[in-house]
Amino acid sequence: MSVLSALIFILVLVAGCGTTGPEEETAINEDIVLLKEARAEGETLESNLIMGAWTPESIFAAIPLWEITVDSDLKIGEESLLFELGSHPGRPVTFIQTSRSESSLLYVRSIFGGASLGTLYEFNGDGEERVLRDSSYAVSSAVYHPEDANIVFYYSYGSDPAFGNADQERTPGYYRLNTTTGDDTLLVEHRSPLGPDEMINGFDVHPNGTTLLIPDVRSSISTPRRPRIVEYDLTTETPDTLALDYDSFINEGLWLRYSPDGAQILYSNFPFNAYSNTAAPESEVGIFDRATGAKRVLDVNTDPRGESVQIAPTWSPNGQHILYGSAPLTLPRGAVGPYSLYVLQDVN
Repeated sequence: MSVLSALIFILVLVAGCGTTGPEEETAINEDIVLLKEARAEGETLESNLIMGAWTPESIFAAIPLWEITVDSDLKIGEESLLFELGSHPGRPVTFIQTSRSESSLLYVRSIFGGASLGTLYEFNGDGEERVLRDSSYAVSSAVYHPEDANIVFYYSYGSDPAFGNADQERTPGYYRLNTTTGDDTLLVEHRSPLGPDEMINGFDVHPNGTTLLIPDVRSSISTPRRPRIVEYDLTTETPDTLALDYDSFINEGLWLRYSPDGAQILYSNFPFNAYSNTAAPESEVGIFDRATGAKRVLDVNTDPRGESVQIAPTWSPNGQHILYGSAPLTLPRGAVGPYSLYVLQDVN
């Protein structure tokens, strides 16, 4: 935990200890649907459903990795725990992303504490898995090319003695990998001052495949600053910083997703340590209109007793709903509960 985060947690702990009597409950947005609880009745396996990834046929959720079928009314059909992905003790799935054109899945197994940093895998529609980049690449996250599932964009934290890959001389940044030919190209260098404490690099690629949507996390351990949204044009190799500000000055993390038509950007500005046991304050989830520059903050709170934290919302294939993991910030303020998977309906 950073010095800043520790100080914030102490302050909210003191504030929480001064509270007496039962809390007044807050009405939850009626458009929020609980899709899967962190630990459903009758299940013996602990789940911490930090994020989901949506296909027309089903939803994948992690951690651990589930496949859930849902109908048009968001009613759950079958649930499958994908044991066939292999046994990797101590290396949980910390990131997942589905293909827009085919039934395949990218995921990262972490080698570094609470950060998404490790080996990049692909799980295809035939039930087979393969390593796309081993742990020496220190991959945080990845997305498919919108029109070609053989092309994968990924973010690497580069080389660091802490990762055990100092001899690789890898440059931190965004890469394009052709999984058929093996061609691997550095597109743009990028280094978050937070390093692996960034937890996850929530970048995306525009539906036309020509623009990277980059979360420019600028904070250091001692100097928190609001992250910026940067669109990087791969054709002209030029960046453009978008004019979006957030309600919280403290939240250091940023997760971004283009809408299916590319007209809107779904974002989550979330707190440091949201993967772990303590975090404050809550996250801000909203939609940024690229044409008008207007933002719309969404009511995604799932805790009637107070506030919740969300870090990885994503669009439904038709762009109407949002899928996200959410955890309560329990008393004393700053303690993060288990993540469950929710859908916010009819955002457009």
